[in-house]
Amino acid sequence: MSSGLTRQEQRVLFILIFAIAIGLGIQQCKQRMQASVDVIRINEQSASASNSASVSTSPSHETPTARPLININTASNKDLCLLKGIGPAKASAIIEFREQHGPFRTIDDLDNVSGIGPATIERIRKQITVGDIKPSATPSANAATQTQSLAVFPTPAVERAPAPSPKKININTAGLKELMTLPGVGEKRAQSIIEYRQRNGGFKSIEEIMNIKGVSIRNFESIKDKITITKQ
Repeated sequence: MSSGLTRQEQRVLFILIFAIAIGLGIQQCKQRMQASVDVIRINEQSASASNSASVSTSPSHETPTARPLININTASNKDLCLLKGIGPAKASAIIEFREQHGPFRTIDDLDNVSGIGPATIERIRKQITVGDIKPSATPSANAATQTQSLAVFPTPAVERAPAPSPKKININTAGLKELMTLPGVGEKRAQSIIEYRQRNGGFKSIEEIMNIKGVSIRNFESIKDKITITKQ
């Protein structure tokens, strides 16, 4: 039985059906590829969110706080032993020195302590302090009251002779105790001054005192106005 279509019409119909089938196949492939891309994008977004959450919840690294300076005028034996190169014996020597000679005025005064030299001082300089050296005595309430009374009832002014300047210490003749009254000069350094002048026939200038081990420019500046090499 004939289909009623010519051979040419059948060929055109076949080509049309084939083209429709190919078009449907391509459309399905595009949909599958788009779905795969969406899945990959969702997975990437989930991974990124997970990493951000882990970073935000991880413990932060806190900056270590600086260790407070150790006050060599108040520190205990235990605290002094925390310093590098300072054991129980040297810590005891520091405490004994400040009890006998009063508080340290400068860090370099440690050079007067037995067993502690410039190398040890430089090693611990950034870890220690002498604190605030305050006057040992304060005006009493009675003195303040008397001062106020004098302000209310002033007495006639009396001309006074200028106070004599403090006597300078002759580093060529002074004894051990007299030398120890100088700022930063303890028993050890005073003994070094005496030994130096005996060995070299006396000081030719006050600057020559810096030839002594442990006497720095800073030490010299603090005592230069208090010493002399001539008799007064």
